[in-house]
Amino acid sequence: MKITLGEVLKLAKQYEGLQSQLMSDIRTYSTVTYSSGEEKIQHPKTVKETIDELLIVQEKSRQLRMLVSQYNQNIVTDYKLMTLGEALLLLKQSLQTRSIFNSLANNQPKTRNMGYKSQVAEYTEVTYSLNDAKQWNNNLENEVKLLRLAIDKANINAEIEIPDDFMI
Repeated sequence: MKITLGEVLKLAKQYEGLQSQLMSDIRTYSTVTYSSGEEKIQHPKTVKETIDELLIVQEKSRQLRMLVSQYNQNIVTDYKLMTLGEALLLLKQSLQTRSIFNSLANNQPKTRNMGYKSQVAEYTEVTYSLNDAKQWNNNLENEVKLLRLAIDKANINAEIEIPDDFMI
């Protein structure tokens, strides 16, 4: 069955959620608490059945993530003809840089503070052009938008063949 890369990512996340649930179930099913004279509660599955199911889910999750990883290295985006993997790395870097550029663009050119222990005024001035910082920030914001569009387009248009039994 062919599904988009975005759908494969959603499916992988569903498998990861199922893994968490199964791990929780294993802890729950591993013991039973009851009072004297009461009947033991029967769990819906045994620990072994749950572990067997967990191992299958982990295998499918791992295979889906490997497929995504392989496609990320092969799919070329519209953004500067970067592979999807490279575009994702650039997006991460750009988002980290964006907070710094935004801070630089919003600084005051000069601030005045009174010293903590003395009444002597202290001044802090920026050492760069605020106009340049605003331009850097705007350029980066535009690049992030274009990058996100290219990544989304690649995720929507790229189709991956997965086995039918992988669908949840």
